Amino acid sequence: VRMLLPLMVGIAVVDMADGLCHIPFVCVLATLGLAILLLAVTFWKSTWRRSMGFGVLSFSFFFLLGGVLCSRQWREVLVDWPQEARVYEGVVLEDVTEKPRSFLCPMHLVTQWQGDTCRAMDTDVYLYLPKDRRVQSLRPGYTVRFYGQISSPTNTTPDFDYARFLRHHQVCGTLYTQRWQLVDTVSQDWKCRALQVRNRLLDYCRQSGLTGEEGAVFSALALGYKKELDEGIRQQYNISGASH
Repeated sequence: VRMLLPLMVGIAVVDMADGLCHIPFVCVLATLGLAILLLAVTFWKSTWRRSMGFGVLSFSFFFLLGGVLCSRQWREVLVDWPQEARVYEGVVLEDVTEKPRSFLCPMHLVTQWQGDTCRAMDTDVYLYLPKDRRVQSLRPGYTVRFYGQISSPTNTTPDFDYARFLRHHQVCGTLYTQRWQLVDTVSQDWKCRALQVRNRLLDYCRQSGLTGEEGAVFSALALGYKKELDEGIRQQYNISGASH
């Protein structure tokens, strides 16, 4: 349990420094490898196991391990997007959310086209679509093809670091487009299948009469669906400490 402290400190330090992305990842791995070597040598000499040196090296190792893991996560979400619009194909990750002027559709990109060249992708983006009845029919697991220019997350207000918030949720880019089409409605991903089952259970609950505030609370407690919760109910649960 004591080793969790330096691990968390290493994660926090690298996260506050935006992943230390200017440092080559090879150097970070080499530093971690050196720490592992020193720790192994210290542990091999039984007379050192209870010494202060072993404790310092152990803490240093877990500190560096936390930093390396955090740096790796940051590098995965920092994508150098093309400067021109391209065709992408991805899988819907969650139910679409209605915004004031659009629908938000979380997507997991799988392919990118540049002319006749197709490149595989493995990253998440926020896709914003115009308010249309077709968008409301999208479900988790559906495959969508769209055209546009994806950009890295940016801050819209000075009071909230929205870009950092999205990166912490592994969202690498955002895009608004009106040019999209549904390609497939079948997914082999277990998470998407689970969300589809949850949607069917939600429909069954609504048909059974569980609507309004009671239905929203039941959906959140039993199925983890929180989008129908009123802001007042959320605050009451937060104040009482019953949210978790």
